[in-house]
Amino acid sequence: MRLLDSASIKLHEFIGRGIPKYVILSHTWGQESQICYAYLEDIIPRSTLPPELEPFPRMPDLRNSRWFRRGWTLQELIAPPIVEFYDRNWFEVGTKLSLLGTIAAITRIDIRVLENSQRLDSINVASRMSWASERKTTRKEDEAYCLMGIFGVNMPLLYGEGHRAFHRLQEEIMKIHDDYTLFAWTVSGTRLTDHATYPRQSLPGHGDGTKTTA
Repeated sequence: MRLLDSASIKLHEFIGRGIPKYVILSHTWGQESQICYAYLEDIIPRSTLPPELEPFPRMPDLRNSRWFRRGWTLQELIAPPIVEFYDRNWFEVGTKLSLLGTIAAITRIDIRVLENSQRLDSINVASRMSWASERKTTRKEDEAYCLMGIFGVNMPLLYGEGHRAFHRLQEEIMKIHDDYTLFAWTVSGTRLTDHATYPRQSLPGHGDGTKTTA
C-alpha cells in the first residue's frame, strides 16, 4: 500500500504489518463544477497562427487524443456545463457545445446528456456502462472508482484491492438499479469489456434502468 505523507507530500510504501492509520479521500463527482479545461497534449495544431488570426481554421482530429480514452474523462466531460479544449500550444480547439457532434461520435455519449438537457439518471445502466467500454486507467481500481459519479453511488476507495473494486461497484449499482445487464461487463487488464451477446438495453420491465418493485 502506498500512502501520501501530508507533511512532506511524498508517497511511502507499506507492506504487510506496520501500516499506519490513514484517511481515505473520496473522489467527488463534481456536479457543482462550472467549467473544465481539457489540455490535449497530443493534439498538434495544424497552423502556427493563433486561432484569431487564422481565416479558415482547420479542425484537428480529436479521435486520436488519449484524453478521450481515459476513464476519468467521463465525469470531467459530463458533469460541468462548460468544457473547453486546448491543443499542445494552448490554443483553444473548441468547447463541448461547439464540438457536440464530434464528441458524441467519439465517446458514444448521448448528445442530450452532453448538452445537459437530459438527466444522467434517466439513462439506463447498460448505456452508461457502454460509455466506459475500452477506456483505460493507470490503476486497476480506477476502472471502478471513475464510474461512481456516473451511477450515483458511493463506496470507500481501497487502492490495492484490484478488480474487486469493480465487483463492489456492481454491487452498489444493483442496490439502486434493478438492471442485470450490468453483469455482462467485466474488467480485463485496465479496460472495461462488454461480454454481452444481446443489445445494450435494460431487461424487459426495466427499460428506464431504475429499480422497481411489484
